[in-house]
Amino acid sequence: MKVASAVARVLIVSGRADLSGAPRCVLDLVRGLDRDRFQPEVVLGETGALSRYLGAEGVGVDVVDGRKIRALTGIFDAVNTIRRSRPDLVHVNRAVAFSKKFALASRLAGVPVVWHLHDEFVNSRMRRRIPWIRRLATRVVSCSERVASQARIDGTVLIANGTRFDGLAPTDELRDRAARHGVTDSPFRFLFVGMIEPRKNVHLLVESAQRVLDRHPRTDFLAVGGGNWPEYRKQVAEKIAALGLGERFRLLEAQEDVAPFYAASNVLVLPSSSEAFPRVILEAGAHGLPTVATAVGDLPRLIRDGETGWLIDPNELDADRLAGELCVVRGLGAEAVAARGRAAHQWLRDRYDIHDYVDAFEALYDEILGRTRVPRGSPAMANSNG
Repeated sequence: MKVASAVARVLIVSGRADLSGAPRCVLDLVRGLDRDRFQPEVVLGETGALSRYLGAEGVGVDVVDGRKIRALTGIFDAVNTIRRSRPDLVHVNRAVAFSKKFALASRLAGVPVVWHLHDEFVNSRMRRRIPWIRRLATRVVSCSERVASQARIDGTVLIANGTRFDGLAPTDELRDRAARHGVTDSPFRFLFVGMIEPRKNVHLLVESAQRVLDRHPRTDFLAVGGGNWPEYRKQVAEKIAALGLGERFRLLEAQEDVAPFYAASNVLVLPSSSEAFPRVILEAGAHGLPTVATAVGDLPRLIRDGETGWLIDPNELDADRLAGELCVVRGLGAEAVAARGRAAHQWLRDRYDIHDYVDAFEALYDEILGRTRVPRGSPAMANSNG
């Protein structure tokens, strides 16, 4: 497909409008796209924090009824949306029914589709979606080598997640904002950020906290996250109470801005049973935090064991093993841990800066649209805009 105009219209589709992993990738991409060459518009399946942030960026947002789109007749609504937007390219996120409808509507309209995979294909329900993607995607993008190896779709492009490492708010300001949530200064704090769901093993973190506190009483724990597992969250909260952890283990709901909690903590902990490419490790590194995590998904590519963080064999994971690792880290002291955090910052910055992430998508869009790649701010760019 050849697009003659200097500015290509890109319609980005996301069923979710919170600020968890995949939706936050949408926000980062939209913020970074070169507006001299790309005009982004976003379709969401619900209202939420993402729609507000996009509006603040001056981006057109079309909120549709996600339930109607996912229904059998939802293809008609998706087609109407594509007709209204008249995009040159559609970028759908995640292997879900919402994305399938927009991918199908786009191909019916002759519009190329970039299908961006974020989730592992860990069960038969997920794997049944792979044929949709093969048939409907012009190009497939995976955020991780793990996901790409599971999908096994020829021509898949690997574009790893990225984050900002520059222009972050001053640490003191962030700590003041954390204090407004009751997260005050601590000699040492372990932090979890993510969905409160069984595969994240937050319950094991709670159990390990009790063991760590027996040896290192001047330690705090904080878990920040939402999710669609209310029973599991209730179990985690009840376990915190039953173990008498009190204020030593805080459990907060999902927050639009998690930066204050990184600034108020020393180490990120991610004891998941499965992961693809969790952005939280990049975010933690941007704020100078090393990570303790299970060696699942692409995590061994993100953490240099003993240098920028610590890896746990997932086959060994239980509360005792996790507590043992956390005690080792706690025993190093805040200064030694901070040195690992600085190493994590530099190592991740060299590989996963948000500018590289956006540049990779811009290059892919140009390739699909048959446009010559022009560096930002070049004389050729200035001439193309008259």
